[in-house]
Amino acid sequence: MLRASGSRSMEKLPRPNATEKNESVMYATQHFTTQQQPAVSGSICNRYLTLPPNARRSLEGGLRKHGLFKTSQPTKPLVSVITPVRNGGRTLLRAMLSILSQDYDNIEYIMIDGESSDSTHLHMLTYADAIDYFVSEPDAGLYDAINKGLSLASGDYILILNSDDWYDTHAVRKLVSAAENGNAEVACALARTVSAEGLPTGSIPHFPYDDFVWLRMPLRHELMLTAKSVYERVGNYRTDYAIISDLEFVQRLFAAGVRVVEIAQELMSFRTNGLSSNMQALLEERDRLLQEHFPNLAEEERQLLCLMTPADCRKLLPLLATHKDDAKLCAAIRAYLRNCATSFTQ
Repeated sequence: MLRASGSRSMEKLPRPNATEKNESVMYATQHFTTQQQPAVSGSICNRYLTLPPNARRSLEGGLRKHGLFKTSQPTKPLVSVITPVRNGGRTLLRAMLSILSQDYDNIEYIMIDGESSDSTHLHMLTYADAIDYFVSEPDAGLYDAINKGLSLASGDYILILNSDDWYDTHAVRKLVSAAENGNAEVACALARTVSAEGLPTGSIPHFPYDDFVWLRMPLRHELMLTAKSVYERVGNYRTDYAIISDLEFVQRLFAAGVRVVEIAQELMSFRTNGLSSNMQALLEERDRLLQEHFPNLAEEERQLLCLMTPADCRKLLPLLATHKDDAKLCAAIRAYLRNCATSFTQ
């Protein structure tokens, strides 16, 4: 099976064309195919086998277009992996290969492209026989693309991998095992950070999945193996938050009492130069989300919470007295204070 090496730069990974590929290679996404067309039944997930017609669609393909589908197996639940992409050709291949080379072999791969003008289409066409469904058409941003992917996902569990990051070979297997053995609706893990060139830069630290969620993102979104039933219960991603819709989604999970289990192991590499690196836009969305949850906060108090770092978290103490009747806010601040010894970025 083809492996994507985490030590090589993107430019050195194999970039075969359709005629150069070794047809004997069996990718993780090519097992357990069936010609029996599954039923579509969900309100959020599994609504479509292929997206409804779009006059501006420029590309569509994959196993489903050839009458091949996936199903859950008795000892291997089906995992849907969704990759949203737009002009990600420089890094996309590594992300794709990290899915195709998984050592867990009941995976359906869905790729939603937002009308790319670079080499993105070439990569999808090259591996068309190992992708369950891919499409290129206009969308309203990252989370609109993810929602489209969810509408196509038929797996018992769902993962979302961006086009500039990549999984370790055993990531899916370990996440499924953690979810199944831990009787959890979401399984998560830790991640390492890498530069734009793919070189290691550090790690994303662990944070408890508790009231901390009302102020910062405690989980690594791309490593959240989430049961399909969770999406049906809590809904889609909100598209009015272009950067931190993942945080808003996890807040809904926490409010709904969704059980999360975490593996204390790094299972993916995350580039730190992506969408969330736009700090001004990130702060504006944090402020707006705080207004939703805590409308009684003054503007300067919201700004304090938006910009807060562990180094100056003592500044939060007066808020506990000022808003002592707001149980949710006080619980969030206390959780934040417990984590002040650890740095974070979102």
